[in-house]
Amino acid sequence: MEMNCEVIRDLLPLYADGACSPASAALVREHIGGCQDCAALLERLENQGCEAALQREACQVVERHRRKERRRTAAVLGCVLIVPVLVCLIVNLAADHRLDWFFIVLTALLVFASVTVVPLVCPRRQGLWTLTAFVGSLLLLLLTCCLYTGGRWFLVTAVCVIFGLSVPFLPCVAGSLPLGRFFGRNRGLLVLLWDTLCLAVMLAVIGLYNNASGDYYRTAFGIAVLCAAVVWAVFLLLRYLPANRLVRAGLAVALIGTFLAFADPLINNCFLRVSCPWFYFNLTQWSGQYIDGNIAAILLFASLAVGAVLTAAGILRARREK
Repeated sequence: MEMNCEVIRDLLPLYADGACSPASAALVREHIGGCQDCAALLERLENQGCEAALQREACQVVERHRRKERRRTAAVLGCVLIVPVLVCLIVNLAADHRLDWFFIVLTALLVFASVTVVPLVCPRRQGLWTLTAFVGSLLLLLLTCCLYTGGRWFLVTAVCVIFGLSVPFLPCVAGSLPLGRFFGRNRGLLVLLWDTLCLAVMLAVIGLYNNASGDYYRTAFGIAVLCAAVVWAVFLLLRYLPANRLVRAGLAVALIGTFLAFADPLINNCFLRVSCPWFYFNLTQWSGQYIDGNIAAILLFASLAVGAVLTAAGILRARREK
């Protein structure tokens, strides 16, 4: 009888869901007719199934109501935005008998709609679609202003805007995209590649816009390559160095501190062609030329000390783990 109850209890979930065969269902019905324990267990399973169904139905009702309210709010915002569009259209036609600054107002309202209406009408990935709509509408606004003023600055402004927004927001976008296995494990590498490319394009477009000479490109790209090399070195060290986190953090702190300490004389002597002492400090003198040198020296010594402590702690931890 005990073994029979165990077999029936294995069949009870299938019986409660109506997924067992007719022969098994008949066996279960016959058994629960004379076994109160199994009958009580079946009742609990059925109650749990009803509660789960009610919970799913409640969630669906709440979700439908939420979508309905979001659509209603988006419709209200759309109607509110139509009012200034119509007013500006009438005023522009009545005052100038042509449409010019009306398109500036229209694209400006599109920027506002991108951060208010778009999140309400997108059921999934609201952040990604909102950011895309915002960048697109902002570029459209800049293009409209450039055409209205007769300028030629749109390209340089657009590149700078894209680069400026890519640095803080692209990691979030890359984290939300369904990339493949290889690219999914190297999202940071893709983001840094894009940022580096945007930086190079931005410097080139700025040079073309100002009709810069060769000195500009040598100086700008030289400084950019130096700074980008440090950023790449820190990223590769933190992401791909086969060591524990303490060792990687210690090396990164030492590298960043050393670069910051020597960045000013390195850029002045190598790229700006301005004579500057490479390393000078006197901690007893805090006036004149010693201020920058003392700050650089303190930064260098502190970063090397912190980096050495973290690296030593990481090495000791790795030995203990082995």
